Amino acid sequence: DAWQQWAESCSDEEGSDSEDFLCGFQESCATDLYHQLNADMAAVRSLYSDASVSVREYPSIGGMDVELNINPNIVDVEVAKAWRINPSEPIIICLHFSPSQYLDGPGEPQELKPQPILLTSE
Repeated sequence: DAWQQWAESCSDEEGSDSEDFLCGFQESCATDLYHQLNADMAAVRSLYSDASVSVREYPSIGGMDVELNINPNIVDVEVAKAWRINPSEPIIICLHFSPSQYLDGPGEPQELKPQPILLTSE
C-alpha cells in the first residue's frame, strides 16, 4: 500500500532506525487516518501553496509538529513594520499536538479572545 511504500522510501533515505518521519504533502503519511486534519491542511495548501505546510510525526510519543510557512505579503506594510516582520522571509507558525486528539469532524465553533502581546525592542 501507499503508506508502506512511503515508509520504505523514508527508511532508505533516513536510515531504518528512525521513528520520526518528515512528511511532505506530495507523499502519503499517517495523517491520512485523520480526515479533519487532512481537510484543514488541504485548505491551507489551497490558500497558500503546497510548500506552505510540512509535518513531522513522532510515533514513539504519539505526537506531531505541523509547520505553516505563510507568505508575508498577507500582512500590510505598517503591520509588518510594527511586528518587525521581514517581508523577504516566510511567517512560520509551529504547532505541536497529538493527532489522536485532533478533531475528527466539525465541532462547535469556539470564540477566540485576543490575548495581549508584549512587544519589546532590541
